[in-house]
Amino acid sequence: MPKEFKPVKISVVGTICWDKIVHPEGKTSESFGGIAYTILTLASLLESKLEVFPVCLVGKDRYQEVIRLFKKNPEINLNGIKSVEQKNNTVTLTYKAAQSRDEILEGGVPSLSFEQIKPFLEADYLLVNFISGWDIGLDTLERMKENTKGKIYLDVHSLTLGKDEKGKRFIRKPKDWEKYAAGCDYLQLNQIELETILGRKLSLSEIEPAARNLLDLGPKGVIITLSDKGCHLAYKSDDRGTVSKLVKARPVSSMVDTTGCGDVFGAGFLANLIACDDPVQAADFANYLAGLKASFTGLEGLRYFTPLDLEFT
Repeated sequence: MPKEFKPVKISVVGTICWDKIVHPEGKTSESFGGIAYTILTLASLLESKLEVFPVCLVGKDRYQEVIRLFKKNPEINLNGIKSVEQKNNTVTLTYKAAQSRDEILEGGVPSLSFEQIKPFLEADYLLVNFISGWDIGLDTLERMKENTKGKIYLDVHSLTLGKDEKGKRFIRKPKDWEKYAAGCDYLQLNQIELETILGRKLSLSEIEPAARNLLDLGPKGVIITLSDKGCHLAYKSDDRGTVSKLVKARPVSSMVDTTGCGDVFGAGFLANLIACDDPVQAADFANYLAGLKASFTGLEGLRYFTPLDLEFT
């Protein structure tokens, strides 16, 4: 007899912000952002074969809206979303071009503590996406690693961003970044974030050895996203040793808004990896999905992502 299918459990750790986007042509749009992209992408791709647990703090001014946003999806468990007294984080993104923007962060949502995350460590996977940059501390990540049997997927994202007194974000090298890399099984970062932690500019040919070197810190897989060039994937294979490959992007029909593309990429990579257990195929699918996200703004289009076929039990 076939085994009864048990839904995959994924805990998504990070911050839900309110995005105000000023597009290059001057048009403005607003929607929830941050790990909302991650959560809704996973729910669309894995549907009833998934139970996703958002683990985040939300300002009381936006809390009920967040609950209404996710309540439509039975796959989303709301127990890890907690209201705090502080005003919710609002991010104003002013685009100069599709891949160039200024970012201002307002609001005061604090870091998650280990005790707040602890009830959700029994998940099969934990996807940590740094949105504020202080979503969790290094000590919390290390305790998560010690206390879970699940695989940790970490998107560096805003860990490389500081904030001045006016809320403007600026790029900077995070302290102890090597320990963050050691605290995960899969590490995602883009080329700018990679250059920031290494402290130097990199040519495309230098991405490959840099990705391999990050594997030495502990992750099983490293994914460097390269915008319209695709991504560079390096991972440890049980039968092939270290595999390193440039996975080229697919053509994008129309470039509307790149906000959330990295978040969608990470969710797409993890979902496809769960479905097929092939990192190269997962990277190709994630490229495709990030390209789809670039063709629309906000969250609405995520519901039309085609569910993946999970054959395993």
